[in-house]
Amino acid sequence: MAMFDTANAPTTPTDTAAPKKIAQTYANIGLWMDIKQDDGTVEKEFISMPLGIALDIQQPMVSKSKNPSWNHKVEIKNWILATLQKDADKLTPGETEMVTGLSIQLLRRNLVGEQADNGVNPMMAQLEGLKLVG
Repeated sequence: MAMFDTANAPTTPTDTAAPKKIAQTYANIGLWMDIKQDDGTVEKEFISMPLGIALDIQQPMVSKSKNPSWNHKVEIKNWILATLQKDADKLTPGETEMVTGLSIQLLRRNLVGEQADNGVNPMMAQLEGLKLVG
């Protein structure tokens, strides 16, 4: 019978990989709202989502594609990330800056194993009656 001494097990982690960088800079998503105060005055206030998007731990994309259109999109994505990171590095702790001109796209990914409804494939009509073997 094997015995394991868990009372005297080492408490140091066995993973010697470099510690992950902790995000200090976030891009907050939200909107400006008119907030009415108790005295009747109205103040504009930025109301953000509960969680921000960490900028300083994101890395640029690397494209190994031979598709120029995709490579151009990757270049733009990397430029946006680098620009936001550069601007965020200039901020002092607690300081905020509004970025104008960006849009937010919401995307719901398929669940694992969930099939997308592709509808009728218009290219299939071209294959009707086609014989691949003589």
